[in-house]
Formats: sequence, structure tokens, C-alpha cells
Amino acid sequence: MRYPIKGAVLIWGCSLSCLVGLGVSRRAGLESPSLANWSPGQCLSGSAGARSLRELRDPPYGRPYSHFTPPQAIRTLHDCCPFICPTSQKSWRDALGFTKNPPRFDPINLPDPRDDMQSIFLPALQKTTSKLGIGLAAAGRPGYITLEHGADLNFAYGLDDMESQAHKLLDQAWELGIRYIDLARSYGQAEAFTASWLAKYPDRASELVIGSKWGYTYTADWKIDAEHHEIKDHTLPVFQRQIQESQSLLGDHLDMYHIHSATLDSGVLDRPEVLSALADLKSQGVAVGLSLSGSNQDQTLEQALQVEVDGTPLFQSVQATWNVLETSVGHFLEAAHQAGWVVIIKEGVANGRLTDKNRPNPEAFWSAIDTEVLRHQTSVDAWALAGILARPWVDIVLSGAVRAEHLAQNAQSLSIQWDDQAEAVLTEILETPERYWQTRKQLPWN
Repeated sequence: MRYPIKGAVLIWGCSLSCLVGLGVSRRAGLESPSLANWSPGQCLSGSAGARSLRELRDPPYGRPYSHFTPPQAIRTLHDCCPFICPTSQKSWRDALGFTKNPPRFDPINLPDPRDDMQSIFLPALQKTTSKLGIGLAAAGRPGYITLEHGADLNFAYGLDDMESQAHKLLDQAWELGIRYIDLARSYGQAEAFTASWLAKYPDRASELVIGSKWGYTYTADWKIDAEHHEIKDHTLPVFQRQIQESQSLLGDHLDMYHIHSATLDSGVLDRPEVLSALADLKSQGVAVGLSLSGSNQDQTLEQALQVEVDGTPLFQSVQATWNVLETSVGHFLEAAHQAGWVVIIKEGVANGRLTDKNRPNPEAFWSAIDTEVLRHQTSVDAWALAGILARPWVDIVLSGAVRAEHLAQNAQSLSIQWDDQAEAVLTEILETPERYWQTRKQLPWN
């Protein structure tokens, strides 16, 4: 059998590690399998049977081993090289809390997210879409606050480079069964990138639900270190300009239009001329709503639930931040759901704080979350998103991934069974709204 160079290095490195591990184990008085019964081929086999070097090199959905959480990496290492993590009761497995015969985390046989992709019917639009959506806040512009945003873009900030990256992301979303796309006028070229992607696949538009937002103007001029990346203005002239811009790019494919980051301070809910213009848009078949931001999301939504135009409730949708660290708006999101609104959740992984990108930061929540990640044999981000999907009042959960492989990893959340033990962890890791939003404010544009 002929192995590629990378494969040969893998076998040699794995074999050498096993020999070293054997010596360490014996000096520590640990039981180990006999060398007489071991061969390098064991590094490519597990209880599920032999694996090819290609499978080890190219896991499904493009998810490299570097994206595994530490417990997953250790378990995979044990399955490949049994001498490194001996199986006796004094072994590293016990020190890490593994059971005697734990269920194997098999990266080769991860569940296909398409098998679990749930659909949701939106009465306001008389359309069906997916429970998981894709948001282009980070993929539409070179600068954003998500951790390691530049690295996710491979520091390739050219317009053509970013459009190509966005198209790859949308391709992956389509393949995974994702049918909701979230955009905004302030997301750089997000609307334009989506429009050019739809031009390539015009037959896909009828199966998609596309939402966008107005109220912020993108002012960074395609720079990462801009003094002002976006400027908020919730007045009627801005709405009139931006709805024309959105429709010129998306045409009849624009299904939902939200006020971008509505707050009580912005005064948008008290401007009858703006509310009347939104009602006119609603009469044309575009669902109207608002997105929320800041530590007073609950107060803004409480007021929005009371807004009427000509005696009829105006809003049909809300997009809010709710995640396992920040749950303060949950009560009013449930009320919005009961009122028939579409409830969309953004920032499910807290701009990267609930991913392995945040490992270097000594967050207080790591210990509790890692216990759950190990128990569910998943990734941090998938576990965090599963906690949102478990809310009965949530309709759509957005992934803010930039890379296709990260989106696929997010989609693993659909196969996680959230239970009481996972729910109990939320009380341990919850932050106050003030602390959460102050931490977010300090995230650097990159």
C-alpha cells in the first residue's frame, strides 16, 4: 500500500508517540497493552473498524482535528494510539473523568446536520424556512468584532476575495439545508454578495427567506481601522434611502425588513412617520420587525409589543441577542412568540466568546461548559447553539460563521439533545446584562 508523505509522517509520529507513552506508563506503574500485540496499523483503527489516511486527513464538512475541543482531541488520540492514554484505572482517562468504557467520539461518523435540519412555518410570509439561519454580519465586510475575524477571512480583504468567500459560505449553507439568510445595509457588501450568489442560482430564491435591516449606514470605507464603522440614524429619510437600496439589490427576494438595533434612546418607536412608512411596506407583503441590542433589550421589546398603526399591531418579527450567557430578554421574546411574531436569535456564540477561539481568555465559564461539551461529545459552539434551539419560543437561530467548516460545526447543534443537566449549567455561567454588554463593547474590530 502506498501512503502519501503526510500519511507516512502520521504513522511514524503516532508510532513514536506510542513508544514514548509506553515508557512513561510503565515508569508510572500503569497497565499498558503489550508491544508484541501492537503494530503501527492500530493507529489507523478503532472499535468502528479501519480508517483510511484520507478520512483522518479530511474529516466530514472540512472540520480539521485542530477544531476539536481538548477532551475530544485526547479521546481521538487514545483511539489512535492506545499507549498514550492507557486504559487502566490509573490512566489519564480516569484523571480526565472518562468512564471505563465511554462512548467513542467518532469524527468520521458525525451526524449529518441535514438529517436534523428542522423547518419552521412563518405565517406572516406564508413560507417555510429552516430553524438554523446564516447571518452575514461578519462575512460582508473586512472588519468586525468577532474573535479572529481577520484570520477567518485569511486576511484576504479584497472585494473579489470576500465575495468568493461569502459565496462558499452560502453554498455550504444551502448544502446543509439552511434556508434563512440575515443581512443589513451596514454589513458592508452583504446584500450585494447575496444578490450575486442568487444570480448564479436563480432557482434557489423561491426556497429561501431573506431578511435585511435598515438604520445603520456603513461608513468604514472597506477599512478595518476606521474611526466609525457604522452610524445609526433611525429617521424617515434614512429608511426611505435604505429600503430603496435593499430592494434594488434583492428585488422581490426581500421577505423581511427590520429596524437595526432599535433602542428606546434612538426614539424610533416614537416616530409616527417612520412607523407609518413601515406599515406601508408591510402592506406590500414585506414582513416588518426590529432587531435589539444592549442591556435594555427587554424594555425596548416591551414597548414594541404595544406599537400599533391604525389600530393594528405593526411588528411581525424580532431579532434579539439571547445566549447561554445573556438571557435577560427571554420573557419578552416568549411573549412576542405568543403574539405570533417570528423570533430570531443572533449572537448565539457571543461573537466568538463561546468558541475555542476564546480559549486563551480565562473566562469563568470554561470549567462548567467543558463538562457539558465532554458529556455531549460536541464542540463549544454547537453546545451553546443547542441551548438556544431548545427554547420552544425560538423560531430561527442564526450562525454568524464566516468559514464553511465553522458553519458545518455550528450545524451539529441540531443533533444535540438538551436536557435538565445542560439546563442547570446555565445558572452557573450566566452573566448580568451589564457585564455581558460591557464585555462585548470591549471586543476589538479586526
